[in-house]
Amino acid sequence: MWRRWTKAVTLGEIAGFAVPAVVAAQVAAAEWTWLGIGPLLQGAAIVMAGAVEGAILGLAQAYVLRAALPVIPTRAWVRATAAGAVIAWTVGLLPVVLGERILRWPPAVLVLLGLTLLGSMGLLQARLLRGQVRKAWRWAVASAGSWLVALGAFALVTTPLWQEGQPGWLVVAIGVLGGAVMAATAAALTGAAIVCLLPVPVSGASVAKAR
Repeated sequence: MWRRWTKAVTLGEIAGFAVPAVVAAQVAAAEWTWLGIGPLLQGAAIVMAGAVEGAILGLAQAYVLRAALPVIPTRAWVRATAAGAVIAWTVGLLPVVLGERILRWPPAVLVLLGLTLLGSMGLLQARLLRGQVRKAWRWAVASAGSWLVALGAFALVTTPLWQEGQPGWLVVAIGVLGGAVMAATAAALTGAAIVCLLPVPVSGASVAKAR
């Protein structure tokens, strides 16, 4: 189960993250500036691309999860994942849209926004896991922690590589590279979490089938 999850979710997140990476590079290009597009519209374009990322990621997760928990509808899982991605991208883009003004917000609000960014997807998914696994809320915690580590890995890869004035193709390439590291990290950690949450008999059968 863990191997299947890690492989499928890594590939799904790489494919999904490529969408906002390409869109972000495009809306930052000079021709978009000529069109008069502002930070708000730029952010909206990236958020919509993030919804596509969430849908692809949700499909990858549901593909593996249905072998162990077939009662969870694939469409519902994909919708929850896409909605969580939209929330996360919206929060994550606030500094881009608001600029330095966001630094004047109360620290408690900034902390709440950070928790929302990390926990929105897992929280929405955990609602679907209720009644299917014990203490489904642990999935929300594990998912948030996994994405925190994964985003840290993304930053470690991309921060030293991204430089001002780089061509769009290079910006995208660096983003996809960082996205691949982020995807593998999140997939491995969430895979370990979902295996721990599954009932022992189902988990064992799934692992045996994967082998």
